[in-house]
Amino acid sequence: MSTRANLLPEAFARRRRERRRRRAWVTACGLILAAQCVASFLVERRARDVRRWRDQAVKLQTSLRQEKAERDALRAKAQTVVRHVELAERLREKHCWSRWLGSLSLMVPPHVVLTAVETEPPRFDAAPSGGAPGPSGAKDRPAETGPRAIRIRGSAAQHEDLMALYKTMNGLTWFHSVQLEEARRQKVAEHDTIGFALACNW
Repeated sequence: MSTRANLLPEAFARRRRERRRRRAWVTACGLILAAQCVASFLVERRARDVRRWRDQAVKLQTSLRQEKAERDALRAKAQTVVRHVELAERLREKHCWSRWLGSLSLMVPPHVVLTAVETEPPRFDAAPSGGAPGPSGAKDRPAETGPRAIRIRGSAAQHEDLMALYKTMNGLTWFHSVQLEEARRQKVAEHDTIGFALACNW
């Protein structure tokens, strides 16, 4: 049986143990540092992703606000256009009626005075599409919501003056028919006149 004898000095063995411990600590610290570097890299990468997503969210919110502002602007512009169209339709209607009334005043005989021009029905919701007659002489039919007829009232000095106006109105192509609804004698400013009412139908 052989016996192993350690002839190395105790100080040498102690230094070798300390060197082993230092190597183990250096290895452990290196592993910890490597793990921290990997974790820091992953965290930094995730932070970059978060910042990128946040920037994209901010850009999307800004884009949404801009689109909303543009949509509101377009909606306001559309409402303005609708109002302008409505005003233009009303203005067109007024101009048609003003031209027609101007033409009517030109065809009235000298001894006939008009006292009223009324529509039937008196009020309507929408402007007639082509319903108001124009001086061009076209026979246009009114829309369902527009006036169906015009009633003209006035006074004539003689029956001949009334008949002249009646024949002129019947000769127009503006109306489908013109009917004499009323003709009776009346006094106007102490003068005997013929009060009349004409119904002009489209």
